[in-house]
Amino acid sequence: MGEHARSTSNGSIVMRPVKHISRAISDGYYGATYLPDQSDPLGAAVTEAVRHGPFFLALRDIWTCARMFTLFPGVLTPFWTTNPLDEFYLGWGPNIFGLFLLTFATVFEIFVLIACIPLFLFLPGPVSVSLFIFGQVLIHIICFPMQGPSKVWSKTPTDPEEIAKHESTSTERWFFLNGCCVSGHNLQHNVDLLSETFGRPIFAIHNRTYGVFGDLFECILQRSFDLFTEETRVCYEYVKAYCTDPDVKKVILVAHSQGCIMASQILDQLYVDLPAEAVGKLEVYTFGNAASHFNNPLRKLSKAPASIDAQDMPPIENGGTEILGSSSSQSTAPKPVISEMLPERVIAHIEHYCNSQDMVTRWGALYSAKSILSNRFCGHIFINEGASGHMLNQHYLSEMFPIHGRRAGDGHIQGTSSDYKHHMVTFLDRVVNLDTATVTQRDVNAVHQLAVMRHESAPVDPADHSHAAHTAPVDDVHHVKSKTEQEDLHLTLGEGRRLTSKDLSGAEGSRISVVMVHNHTEQYKGRTVRQLSRLWRYLDGASPDS
Repeated sequence: MGEHARSTSNGSIVMRPVKHISRAISDGYYGATYLPDQSDPLGAAVTEAVRHGPFFLALRDIWTCARMFTLFPGVLTPFWTTNPLDEFYLGWGPNIFGLFLLTFATVFEIFVLIACIPLFLFLPGPVSVSLFIFGQVLIHIICFPMQGPSKVWSKTPTDPEEIAKHESTSTERWFFLNGCCVSGHNLQHNVDLLSETFGRPIFAIHNRTYGVFGDLFECILQRSFDLFTEETRVCYEYVKAYCTDPDVKKVILVAHSQGCIMASQILDQLYVDLPAEAVGKLEVYTFGNAASHFNNPLRKLSKAPASIDAQDMPPIENGGTEILGSSSSQSTAPKPVISEMLPERVIAHIEHYCNSQDMVTRWGALYSAKSILSNRFCGHIFINEGASGHMLNQHYLSEMFPIHGRRAGDGHIQGTSSDYKHHMVTFLDRVVNLDTATVTQRDVNAVHQLAVMRHESAPVDPADHSHAAHTAPVDDVHHVKSKTEQEDLHLTLGEGRRLTSKDLSGAEGSRISVVMVHNHTEQYKGRTVRQLSRLWRYLDGASPDS
């Protein structure tokens, strides 16, 4: 059923059967959930910034984060570790000092936030603003010893075999964007472990930390107001230089936490500034993704009858013109293979790895991809079910991609690793549970958005006053339909009954399976994370293209 793989010194991949997988499946529980890349061959999905103003997005971010704050312990746990490379290792002086400063800065920020309300209410404006600025200066002073150098390289290997691996990948550039609450020495440990795990030299620009709430505030500004921090601007220049260098054949962008927001901003700008061929050198892999969107433009629009949605959706008409759907229900065209299942995009490979109990991913990638259905969030999402923790080394790399010869969660208290919770089946060898409910809802939403687009692009008829957009506020233009269009968009079952919200949610007892069969997702069922992931093929210096 499953396979286990390891890379040999010459880069080939050796596969051998894995035990315990049949046991995990027979127990009726999947240890990993998979959400395929967004199937949007006609470009109906857009980022939320197109449809909502920055203040609305910021308020929604704050409200969503507050609602999820009960999950905050899941950011830190499992906490105890004996691995010196882990973020919460307490056996090394600089690590303890950094954790102390980070805790002190966070507590001080809470005090400043609480004090701000009476200060602004009862003190003169210039006085309260001066005190607030003074508080910010103190936070910068407290966090200054944690910052470390701006540019960080992974340590140079001394083992001849490791040196050979690095030399064999000289045409690749691996760039890392760190996340929230990462000190200078933690960043050094991040790039060192990434280098040891994937057998490549890693370069990073330090995304400086200003405490938990300082970093969270910066994340909201980046997500809602598209704020380019100094670190983002510097990183952009490096990534752009790599993409335009003819001697560089591949650029691997690895991002974690807040670094994923930076990566999203960098990609948005690269799409504007560079041709698709140059940006196409990129591959993007994220952990604990905090971004609100992830763009990856189509290289071309698919024709409706041949598109994925057309194969899966019943025909829908608007004013006598078919919007989406197969022209013939008895199509004799061969089913596409798995590599043809998704539309061709500028970047061929984007993958996101999330822990299901990590508050940051629940607020970031999982909320943006699963709850905001019209949002553009490209990339394959792999969710480690039941796993908590947000630290890159301690909770992601050691659990999902442990170094060869080590078990997942090496150095953690026995029984806390995700493998232990899933019958000792490693993350890569777990059979995925395909998130068909989200796929279904996204496809239905795409049909609705496409119908609105086709209505707006139709020739103007001055005598037609049926469309509600004539009198609707500007913000509602994407969500309104004429009475006729509303009737056209109601999907029905074979016997003519309309689908309810329960059906579209994929909830137990829903009838969605009767009307919608996702042929392109059938290919993913019964597969393991290893069979769907690309990143693991880089382990130990191997190449997925060899």
